[in-house]
Amino acid sequence: MKRIVEVKNIDDVVIWNINNGISFLSFMQGIFKENEECTDVADTLKPLKSEEDAFNYFTNYCELLPTYENQGFKMNIPTITNLEIEKVVVFNTVHITENDASILEDVGNGIHNESELMVDNHIYGFRVYVDLDADKNNFNAIVNHIRKEGMSEEFCTLLRISREHKANWMKLDGDGQFYNQLPEFKW
Repeated sequence: MKRIVEVKNIDDVVIWNINNGISFLSFMQGIFKENEECTDVADTLKPLKSEEDAFNYFTNYCELLPTYENQGFKMNIPTITNLEIEKVVVFNTVHITENDASILEDVGNGIHNESELMVDNHIYGFRVYVDLDADKNNFNAIVNHIRKEGMSEEFCTLLRISREHKANWMKLDGDGQFYNQLPEFKW
């Protein structure tokens, strides 16, 4: 079993290397690579040449990472209470039409600035904001407006389902959950 070493200064890095049989630099590159939000940090670590460089760089980013005691490394991070957490409902993109996808892509790219939709494009689909603050009448007005923009009734149904489940976001993903109860579009 590996001994956990808290890395607080550059001397601890030397102890880390001896106790764990892996360089601190290599370890940190792997940890940052495992955390999607830190991949840019992992890429930045690649050109570092020494353990001291890695340690100095690490001390600037340690608050971004969880504790990795199970991997032989302990990192102290602050406890944060009252985090804002948003709920996301996930649907497979097979449940929207090709026209829906085209409009969502354009909105996400800023082409339809007058749209009632707020969209984040991602490589396999879209994240669409669901306005939970709008009362029922305002939400229906939003749905009617996006229908006039060309969105299908099926897309509007997904938006309503997301709102009914109190989700802040609706994720449409090519690898997302497929639901037999919903129509399927091949495009």
